[in-house]
Amino acid sequence: MKSYKEIERLAQQSGAALDYIGVTYLGYPIPLLTKGRGEGGVLLVGGVHAREYITSYLLFELMKEYCGEGRIDCVPALNIDGILLSRLGKKLFPKAQAAYRGLLEMNGGRDFAQWKANIRGVDLNTNFDAEWGTGLMNVRRPGAENYIGPFPESENETRAVVERLRKYPYDIVVAYHSKGEEIYFGFGEEFGNKHHAEKVADMLGYALKTSVGSAGGLKDYCVRCGTFGLTIEVGEDRFPHPYPMKELPRLINKHKGSLELFSTIGAQIAGRIYD
Repeated sequence: MKSYKEIERLAQQSGAALDYIGVTYLGYPIPLLTKGRGEGGVLLVGGVHAREYITSYLLFELMKEYCGEGRIDCVPALNIDGILLSRLGKKLFPKAQAAYRGLLEMNGGRDFAQWKANIRGVDLNTNFDAEWGTGLMNVRRPGAENYIGPFPESENETRAVVERLRKYPYDIVVAYHSKGEEIYFGFGEEFGNKHHAEKVADMLGYALKTSVGSAGGLKDYCVRCGTFGLTIEVGEDRFPHPYPMKELPRLINKHKGSLELFSTIGAQIAGRIYD
């Protein structure tokens, strides 16, 4: 996304009901798309890391195609500020060059194509309250990646998701990242619903793995709270970051039908249908 107007346009084109779960540090409302109906359901979250904006495009397209009855909520672009920084760099701050210089210093003078964090230099996928600050790659100062923030849920984006999860009892939460064609499930000593994770891995042809040495992620938080959570790393590892946009059609084709599968798994977990 190169503008918030593009995000708004893609949201409108999805055919989903549109709401918002919060506001970013720069003041952009964070869209929530909803299709289907019923209790429980599925929450999808993309664009957690700035340079992984291809996951946002993927989710907009998957939501457009979804026509199942089960409820699916989707936050296609959580880290809007970071995505815009990654794509626009200096152009994001035409009238606030001091802010840009501060970020440039934080980033070691490099451009922002590889930036993962939000606009405050916090890596959102280390900012959730799940053994916060204990990950092997965690750092203690703002930067492009891995900074945990001053405290759990310190960031607008993280709090927006957590508040949504506290208000709405989802059956399954799926966080999208890139890249590697891997699916991560479980956290700590909790590895329930493995057979459901295997269904997703089998459908996508992705390797199923457990998280080792990570903490503070959205999937980790969900598992710790008793909700079935997955992290899906979309796309082949042979490609660089940011993942090439020309590969988006392949990703869309690869993930066709996955939302219907998530809806079915959610219903099975809630006991609304049986395996």
